[in-house]
Amino acid sequence: MYWYVLEFARRRESLCTTMMVLGMLVLSWGPARAQDLLEPGQAFQVEARMISSESLEITWRIAKHHYMYRQRFFVRAVGGDVTLGEPRFPAGKKKQDEFFGEMEVYDSDVTFTVPVDSASADADRFVIEAAGQGCNEPVGVCYPPVMKSVTLRLPALQSAVQPSSSPQSSIASSTLDSLKALVDGGSNQSEFLHRSGRSRSPSD
Repeated sequence: MYWYVLEFARRRESLCTTMMVLGMLVLSWGPARAQDLLEPGQAFQVEARMISSESLEITWRIAKHHYMYRQRFFVRAVGGDVTLGEPRFPAGKKKQDEFFGEMEVYDSDVTFTVPVDSASADADRFVIEAAGQGCNEPVGVCYPPVMKSVTLRLPALQSAVQPSSSPQSSIASSTLDSLKALVDGGSNQSEFLHRSGRSRSPSD
């Protein structure tokens, strides 16, 4: 995970430089093309929610004519109360990118899950940082990474306790079965008498 954070920071620096160059190009295209650009927070919006005590769900809302890179998604828990696992992504589309080579992208809303590997016993809420990066397809401009912090509440752990059968209930069930057998045909009469402890001799 640490290498990803470092790579994320390095890419962010280089992208800032790239954005400056691309910004100049946008100005040269004129107002008509510049108006096609949305603010990063409008082009890419992130939502997060817990779907169980063991997993959370991230959804990125992607504006029309935009796409996001699967390899540029990043999620981490802030603090040490919760540890997250590796995200589980759906399949995207292959794209030959001008800046990054062959990439996997999403050109519509995408939802993926992130497992909760561990959580401290007293953890009630925790904060995640979710980041992603994408581009405007018709204009051909890539945005700097978008990051948002979201506070999530951990669901209470539910433990289903199954009632255990007591010896008395087992005996009662066995006796009822034997009584039913007596009524049906009497084939188990001697067995029932033996179980109930009231076995009698034929002379009785």
